Amino acid sequence: MNNYVRLTMSILAASMLAACGGGSGNSSPSKTTEVTVERGPVLGAKVFDAKGVVAKQKGNTNVYVFAGVPSYPVKSIGGYVDLDNDGKKSKGDLKMPANLKMASYTNVITPITSYLSTFAEKEEREKQIKKLKEEFNIKGNISKEVPSKISKEAVILSNAIFLAKIEENSTSKDIIKTKYDKVDDIVNKSHSSEKNTDKLALEIEKDIVSEHKDLAVGKDENNQNSSSNDNKAELIKADGYWKFTKEWLNGKTLYSLYHEDEKWHLVKSVFTMKNVTFTMDDNSTETMKYDVTEEGYFKLVFSDGTDYDKIISKNDNGFICLTAYNDKNNFRTDEERDKSYWYYKKSDALAKVQELNK
Repeated sequence: MNNYVRLTMSILAASMLAACGGGSGNSSPSKTTEVTVERGPVLGAKVFDAKGVVAKQKGNTNVYVFAGVPSYPVKSIGGYVDLDNDGKKSKGDLKMPANLKMASYTNVITPITSYLSTFAEKEEREKQIKKLKEEFNIKGNISKEVPSKISKEAVILSNAIFLAKIEENSTSKDIIKTKYDKVDDIVNKSHSSEKNTDKLALEIEKDIVSEHKDLAVGKDENNQNSSSNDNKAELIKADGYWKFTKEWLNGKTLYSLYHEDEKWHLVKSVFTMKNVTFTMDDNSTETMKYDVTEEGYFKLVFSDGTDYDKIISKNDNGFICLTAYNDKNNFRTDEERDKSYWYYKKSDALAKVQELNK
């Protein structure tokens, strides 16, 4: 019987007792609901329900407590995976990407439940649970138990969904299967003798850190809360200008300006290692693959040509780029619209839009 059922029955029993004139007349302590967040044990996250009610972290654990019954789905964002199990952020722990929000319709939040939460109807979620269990040969309850307590296959699936999201910004079945095979190969080559699923889960997390060094907690971040947008991270500077890297862009949300129809517009850009998702000022969205050239220019390929952005100046609020069209050796400087403005905060970007459109 899960926490939600027990809690519902307790409330019902208390109501019936009160209606019959029972009880001592003293109010009973309010009930709480505990939610566990696992991608490995996730500490320092913000966990909240569908109404925005925020849960409180239980000590130095990956358990978060709601006062009462939360409104589902519950969600988690930010935090870090405690790889050394010391209950605090330390060098080498795994940062949760800033643009990755996990969700669940139960009291367990994992990449698997996040995938399931994309299906709004309970009946459809049940169908997806059955499909995942059959395809990946999983025996346990993947919607109500953490993967590390179920099986090796559940741990691999959890990691596969995570990698599909951060590397491809997609959770399509084909991509999940590709990532599953990738993680399964790592397990077979490096961890085939590990039978303890808790330990196996942490070992796989360490493998992910070694592959995605941008997600590793650095020594200067120890014992600090993770930031949803690390504005202090330094770009590489060489040849007299700052250079983009995919490692620096990954996990960031930036706000940039573009010129179209004689007017400046705001676009929100959310980056993974390979893709960027744009949200335009009319709320339309588009996800595109991007690249960084060997010179450190940001590169986007459109149907009618290729844009290159080169950083020419920066400050604490953001940076300014020159844009080249098709020819990366020809950055134009004769018109204001050949510049692009990038900001860390939406408010700063909006202020610049208003200034340029006067």
